[in-house]
Amino acid sequence: MEQYLFKSQKSDNVVKKKFVPPNLKKKLHNAAIECIIKDGRPFGDFRREGMKKFLAVAIPGYVGPHRKTVARRLHILYKQYRKELKRILVNINDISLTTDMWQNCRQSYFIILTAHFYEKDYKYTSLVIGFRHFIGPHNADQIKKYINYEIDRLEIRYKLRSITTDNGGNIKAATQYGDFGVRIGCYCHNINLINSQGLCL
Repeated sequence: MEQYLFKSQKSDNVVKKKFVPPNLKKKLHNAAIECIIKDGRPFGDFRREGMKKFLAVAIPGYVGPHRKTVARRLHILYKQYRKELKRILVNINDISLTTDMWQNCRQSYFIILTAHFYEKDYKYTSLVIGFRHFIGPHNADQIKKYINYEIDRLEIRYKLRSITTDNGGNIKAATQYGDFGVRIGCYCHNINLINSQGLCL
């Protein structure tokens, strides 16, 4: 049938792709990547079929960022964050740490290290200085090695005053000898253990 159409009729049949201006596309990409990071979503979320259909209706012509784009941006943001972290901590004299390790539903372990301090104007601040998928044995040596790695990268060892942890045997053994300041057991964790064991939960 198409072979019998005039040229003008053929061009009318072509569905023109909607155009998204570059500045709007950049704003949408930034918002999508921020959404992925803040909500802990998979990098390829905006390229899934359901999301693509939604975006085609909501913002015709816009295609969400590819997972590789998200990964590249995350790497850039991480480097910026580390640079800013060093800039802030260089002016701080006293730092307390907290660390925790947990297991997700897929049996993967994660560890986090947070720095707490007062700024010059006495503003209390907490910043994540390390977060990692923990691979290998979860023994005291490995945990201690990780904490040492993070504090040496930031050159804050001589500023450490204390470290607060839960009461797991491995984390206690990794932090009890004063290498990171005085070790303090997490009171919330203690209360939770008392309640759960006392009530046989």
